Amino acid sequence: MNATPSWMGHAWSHWHRPWSVMHAARLEPAAQAPGALADDWMLRLHYPAWCEQHGLATVLQGFEDNTWWQLLGLATGPFEQAVRRVGLVLMFAADARTRLQRRPGDDVADIAVVRWALGRTPFVPPAVVEAVRKARLPSSAASHAALSLHWCLADTPELQARLRLRFSPSELQSAEKPGHRPEPATCAWLATLWNGAVRTAHKETSS
Repeated sequence: MNATPSWMGHAWSHWHRPWSVMHAARLEPAAQAPGALADDWMLRLHYPAWCEQHGLATVLQGFEDNTWWQLLGLATGPFEQAVRRVGLVLMFAADARTRLQRRPGDDVADIAVVRWALGRTPFVPPAVVEAVRKARLPSSAASHAALSLHWCLADTPELQARLRLRFSPSELQSAEKPGHRPEPATCAWLATLWNGAVRTAHKETSS
């Protein structure tokens, strides 16, 4: 009998404690949100009100073994690495000049992420490149990743709402401007790209 993948437990926890993995730019004073060390009774008391405040569904629905739930199961560090991988691929493909730019936070540890992105950039379909260019995003990997999630998760708003909280508001502002959603084939390719980034993140976490 196969053991339950570790990501499932993390995804379950992140669903019921979304504040534990929320982007730092969204953090509120501790007095206004459930604390990380709150006991179960306090969590049950605060959880519905917190979800209502942030527009989240309280009941877990549609839990399954797919890329998006595995993404939800990533801790903050691996999640940000997956975001960076996907975002750099799209940013490099949309504007070749960005491949030569030095970005804030680049260091020796980032080399593997950049190489991962550069190795996939030549294979981005023209339709994806065109869709991303039309969005006119800033040169930010997170904004490009947020845009792709905005497109891919349009039909799963409950999960999308929770993953949105893992981005800063400024990154979402440029990525979620009203616009035309691309063709299903574009979203399908983006989902495959995310799958690769998420699998890589899980491998690095377990190694």
